[in-house]
This record gives sequence, structure tokens and C-alpha cells, in this order.
Amino acid sequence: MLKLKPRGKSVKKGEHLSVETEFKKGHRLQTGDNHWHRNKERKYKQHGYYEVFRPNHPRTNTKNHIKQHVLVMEEKIGRLLTKKEIVHHINGIRSDDRPENLYLFADNRSHLIYENNLTATYKKWIQQDYNLSSEG
Repeated sequence: MLKLKPRGKSVKKGEHLSVETEFKKGHRLQTGDNHWHRNKERKYKQHGYYEVFRPNHPRTNTKNHIKQHVLVMEEKIGRLLTKKEIVHHINGIRSDDRPENLYLFADNRSHLIYENNLTATYKKWIQQDYNLSSEG
């Protein structure tokens, strides 16, 4: 049985006053087949990218997850990607894994050239916009 703390005492991190405060409002205890450890197809975001559990894929990380945009691109082109190939999100939204939003670069060098040109173009547009607004 959980002991209640006397009133006026502060609660330290990790301590709970009662069973009702065990979980934050709206959270549910996940047990059995609903527990996230058992839900192997569950997607989760890592640095904005969705990852999917695929233990037999050659490009998985140490936890047997692979980024979803890699799987989408492999399905789109009909083969596995090489280690050098880079999948780029055209609109810059990392969680937007629609096939029409993905572009395949042959290597990181060509991807960096594209990104640097894009950055230079944005800077030029911003400078032009600033010059137009400061003249008026």
C-alpha cells in the first residue's frame, strides 16, 4: 500500500502522493500486447524522422530500427539503397515521407552541394527582400 505524505511536504522527483498521481493526466498504463516494447511496428520520431522496427534489414541501427523514408525510397525505386545513397526530403519536413517528397542523391557530396546552393539561394532572396523593404 502506498503511504500518503503529510500536507505541506514537498514531493521529490520520482515520488508520488497517491495512486492517482502515478501517471500524468491522459496517460494510460500500457500492458500486454499494447505495450510499446511488444508493438514492433510502432513508428517513433528520432530527430524528426519516423523509425520502424525491421530486424532483418541491412541498414538498421543497433535497436533494429530503420528510418521510414529509406524504406519508402527503396519501395519507390524497387531495390535496396547502397550505404552511400542519401534520401532527401524536398520540402524539408523530416516527417513527410510521401514518395513524391523524397529525392535520392548518389552520395553525401552531391547532397551537400545541393544544400549549399539552396542556402546561398535563400540568403540571396532574403537579402533582395531586405533591400526592397529598406528602400520603400
